[in-house]
Amino acid sequence: MKDGVDVGILIYNELIRDHRIKKMVRGNIHPLMVKQDIKYPFIIYQRTSLLPVYSKDRIVQDTITMQIDCVSDTYSESVQLASLVRSNLDNMLRSGKLCIRLEDAKEEIAEYAFIQRLSFIIKNNY
Repeated sequence: MKDGVDVGILIYNELIRDHRIKKMVRGNIHPLMVKQDIKYPFIIYQRTSLLPVYSKDRIVQDTITMQIDCVSDTYSESVQLASLVRSNLDNMLRSGKLCIRLEDAKEEIAEYAFIQRLSFIIKNNY
């Protein structure tokens, strides 16, 4: 990860690398939206905030919030997928510079789909 703007690429790579997640969603992990005819279950992710911390002459840290939606047409499958995503990302540390922590989890329903909405805080030190 070069900076906080490209965190979506990191999230995608981490999720698609997990064979349990990849198999469950058949590779359907997408940024921001999915096509209307996509089959359940699937994952949608997006960066919802990026807050840089500045020193006198440069950025020293980005704090990023990522929203990851685990969507299915059955409640139990949406929960199972969210649990896999959480176990894959929560408390992940990368070479002392990157830390990912679950901040919040909510449930929603939209157009007969069950959504488990996970919010992760990511701190990237430079």
